[in-house]
Amino acid sequence: MSKRDKFWNALMATGRGIRLCLGVLLTWFLLHSSWVLYVGLNDRLDFPTDVGVVLGNQVLAKGEPSPRLQARLDRAVSLYEGLRINKVLVSGGFDPAGFDEGAEMALYLRKQGIPQEDILVDHFGDNTFYTASNTRRVLAPFPQLRTVTLISSTTHILRTELAFQRCGFKDLSHAHARYFEWRDLYWSLPREFVGYYVYRFWRQCPPQQMY
Repeated sequence: MSKRDKFWNALMATGRGIRLCLGVLLTWFLLHSSWVLYVGLNDRLDFPTDVGVVLGNQVLAKGEPSPRLQARLDRAVSLYEGLRINKVLVSGGFDPAGFDEGAEMALYLRKQGIPQEDILVDHFGDNTFYTASNTRRVLAPFPQLRTVTLISSTTHILRTELAFQRCGFKDLSHAHARYFEWRDLYWSLPREFVGYYVYRFWRQCPPQQMY
């Protein structure tokens, strides 16, 4: 066999290996995404809980919650009014425009009729893991608040649940915001695919952020 033939054979074998790897990765991604959607769309609300934790998202230029964030907050209001949660903990960071997401979320809830005494705020929920860690700190002075319902977007529920489990929470309930964008398919699902395994294997529950 000539050197040229050996080269082409090796190249073809490499191509087959790459196609196989891509096929395995695509299958893995599709199976994981199906799992993400199944968990996210099937709320776990077997019993009322002490606190509903709302994960933050974008605040618009006028200080109003984005449609995605508003859907999360509206779901919290619905659960509160339906006596499925007794208090609401909102968690967000400071966005590039300078808005305090947690404060804006709390303001929106008050406008919807939830009293201030039933709203808790985490101002340092810069990502999902920090929200999970900081929730322990916020709830620490309230020993009567122990059971938690996670409230976020459909594609975000699975990773959020993992983060809270890694930070010591058990018997978690969850409810999804009733909101859909096309970017959930081409952006959120790939992001959650990578993020889930980063949280599972590479990241630990971070230290609690203090005021």
